[in-house]
Amino acid sequence: MNQFRSAFEDQTADERLGDTLFATVQYIPPLSILVAIGFLIIYFISQAGLVGNPSWQLLAVTGVVLFLAISHLPIINLARNKQGYLAYWMHAAAMFLTGLFLVLFWQGIILVAILIAWIAPVTLIATRIRRLYFSLSVLLG
Repeated sequence: MNQFRSAFEDQTADERLGDTLFATVQYIPPLSILVAIGFLIIYFISQAGLVGNPSWQLLAVTGVVLFLAISHLPIINLARNKQGYLAYWMHAAAMFLTGLFLVLFWQGIILVAILIAWIAPVTLIATRIRRLYFSLSVLLG
């Protein structure tokens, strides 16, 4: 009986996490695309010589932001289908990789990368998920 209750609690937590993630991450792709367009506009303005020399890092960071947008499309579908744990870990990995790639391509953005890496663990606080998952998420971030 106790095992049944634990499985039911896990399923409920999975669905709750899926609902929370869906409400949270559904805006990441359109906002990321807008940021990528902004970086491209800055790159083209610099190509025209209006704001200094063009830098390849702008194109690299644009690619990283587009990676973030594309990687969240399946995450949104998983969260919509109430597969919260899988969607969460994919979200955490995508945020970790985005932060890592941002630092690799643009060293001056390290504080922003740290904030991006900590978005996923902070998401777990609102859903009251087990401490083990929170601890693992903090280690990943």
